[in-house]
Amino acid sequence: MSVNPLRALVREQGDIPATVRLVLRGVTILSIVWQGAWILPDSTLWPWMQDAWLPRPFMWLTLICWIGLIVTTWGPERLRPRYIVFARLDVAFLYISAILLFLTDDRFAQDAWRPATSLVNLAAAMTGLLLTTSAAVEVLSITIGLEFVVLLLQSSQTGGPDAQDVVLIPVYALCAGVAAIVARRGLIFGAERVDLVQRDTVEAESRLLGIRLIQQRISRQEQRLHETVLNTLNAIARGGMRLDEALRTRCQDAIAVMRKMRTIDSTVPSMDSQDWRMDLDDSVTELRDLGMAVYLDLDIHGNVPAEVYAACITAVREACTNARRHSGATSVSVQIATAGGGSRSRATSLSIRIGDDGRGFDPEPQIARFGLPHAIRGPLMDLGGTVLISSAPESGVTIDLGWNAGAGGTRDFALRDLGMSARVFAAPVLTAFSVFGLISMLMTSQELTNPLYGWLALVSYVGISAVIIWSTRSSGIPGWLVIAVCIAAPFVYTLQGASFGSGDAGAWTEWASECVAAMFLVIAAAGRPWWAWLAALASWLIIQGGFPLELIQPGSALIYAGALYARSVRLNARRFDRINDQRLEELANAGVAEREVELLSRRYALLDESGALSLFGSIAEGSIDPADVQIRERADREEQYIRAVMRIGAVDDSVHDVAAEILRWGRSQGIAVDIDLPSGSIVVDDVSDLRVLLERAYSLAGGATGARLSARAEGSRMVVRLVIAGCTDCEIPREQIGSAAIVCLGEGDLMVEARYDI
Repeated sequence: MSVNPLRALVREQGDIPATVRLVLRGVTILSIVWQGAWILPDSTLWPWMQDAWLPRPFMWLTLICWIGLIVTTWGPERLRPRYIVFARLDVAFLYISAILLFLTDDRFAQDAWRPATSLVNLAAAMTGLLLTTSAAVEVLSITIGLEFVVLLLQSSQTGGPDAQDVVLIPVYALCAGVAAIVARRGLIFGAERVDLVQRDTVEAESRLLGIRLIQQRISRQEQRLHETVLNTLNAIARGGMRLDEALRTRCQDAIAVMRKMRTIDSTVPSMDSQDWRMDLDDSVTELRDLGMAVYLDLDIHGNVPAEVYAACITAVREACTNARRHSGATSVSVQIATAGGGSRSRATSLSIRIGDDGRGFDPEPQIARFGLPHAIRGPLMDLGGTVLISSAPESGVTIDLGWNAGAGGTRDFALRDLGMSARVFAAPVLTAFSVFGLISMLMTSQELTNPLYGWLALVSYVGISAVIIWSTRSSGIPGWLVIAVCIAAPFVYTLQGASFGSGDAGAWTEWASECVAAMFLVIAAAGRPWWAWLAALASWLIIQGGFPLELIQPGSALIYAGALYARSVRLNARRFDRINDQRLEELANAGVAEREVELLSRRYALLDESGALSLFGSIAEGSIDPADVQIRERADREEQYIRAVMRIGAVDDSVHDVAAEILRWGRSQGIAVDIDLPSGSIVVDDVSDLRVLLERAYSLAGGATGARLSARAEGSRMVVRLVIAGCTDCEIPREQIGSAAIVCLGEGDLMVEARYDI
């Protein structure tokens, strides 16, 4: 085989999901132990023990491929994808060795055909375990047919196979191959289902990451709202501000912040399409609005994982914000490149460089600033990425971000439920060997002294197999059933032995050994409980006797193989549980977080009714004087309004909805409304009575100069109170509707109060 096909075989592994790769690793472990236990104890299968020279090199190659499987399974990580090469060559050399043994060895009197059939039987099992389903079915069908023909031709030779051998040897190989094919396919099918769940989880996690990014941006915008909008309004209201370039710049910053508050909900990172240009458009626009030249260079070859994309979008946005606010730069460049992927495959590496020609800074004392460690360094480095910030006074800033698929490791997923391993193994293996036992009984019953015992043994075996298969429908094999099977298996073996009495057992009358070994393989491979393989081994030793030599025989080795496979699945399942539980815990908050963002967006919609935006615009244009008394009063009103908006919590309850309505009413009437509400949700179901009296209060609030809404717990009740000051016509008697009441307090103060049980 040339180098290019070998590379092609290896590259096939790149398209296999991690879930399936882990299951295939477990199946490979099973095949390694199975093959070693089959060949090593049997000297007739050793390459150096062959008389004919032609099969020897291929038997040596088989041994080399087996060693190659061991190395690529347990060796260095970089060699593991190459296991598929050794797997396919191993199966091929097993069949070639068997064919050459059939053709070149003529020692029929010494049953020389037996090593060849033994290799075919082994190759059938390896075919099912190591090849893809379609390839395994074709190879198995052809080779079993050829084996039957060769055995039939050899049966006429002296010492050749008899009629039972001609039929049962291919049947045994067929059962082993079919069981292996169906079990492998079932495991992969289960793994593919888990992979679909994994993809759904990643999509949900991407949504959560997007929501978190919005929350981070909202938090930053709220901070900037206080730093720019409210501080600027407060400074104008206090007086003493001159219309100069510094004030114009502050007003422009305030305009950008207020616009951003209303567009946050439309700038969620597009996790699926990963449109870098679109998700960075706002940051780039902000820089260009300030007169900076912005160069965005994209060289994208495949998407990166959603969490990496989210972290990079956050980092680039924060870097652009820093450049806008602190750098004094005239130009900013952003270069983004991904490599190793294509239109339908994931990128394996990412590099980003953000640079500006601004004033720069000394990186050491600046490292504690919020933006550098939390928004730029932290998220990406937590995912195994790298962040390098280079700067010096008057030398600009360069930020290099890097990520490699191998740097942070990949998140491994395996079968979520260990019972899946038992389900897909139990049915095909036990059904196939039940069929094998039935055919053996049909062909050998005339040789039995007490055939009734043989049929009872077979019925018992089928019954136990049915119970195992039934028990694996929803979980792994329970501990009580493991113990019951290990007790019942010797009974099946004893019954089968009683069927031929004191006579000599033929080669195929002792079908129970093969069938019970297959049953114990299922018990050991189920992985639950973990001690199942020890119980199976103990029962097998009781059946076979010959302790301790039996510990290194093929039957015992099958149990070891099942235990190793179960361990692989169990460890991967634990890893999956740990990671998935952590994800599910995060995803449980996704709905709440998304609702909070929705409520925040609804709250910030109130800012649309503020006149601060037009006020800042007029000052920036120089059309009004910030020192004018009316402008100062206007700035004071806008500051109070915005502060009131910020006091309405991001919670979904009727009292906060009423607060938003009162704030809108106050805005429309030119009345400053003070809001004093608890930070959490207020559990009040029906406020219809309060709404009726609020409408009455609005009609009586002519000439009002201010209002204050408060809600606080007083004993076992929640008291919601609106006081409107300076009303010119509020001489009304007390009115009460349900839990709410309206009353004039005198001196033009009007109060609406509602008391609700909590």
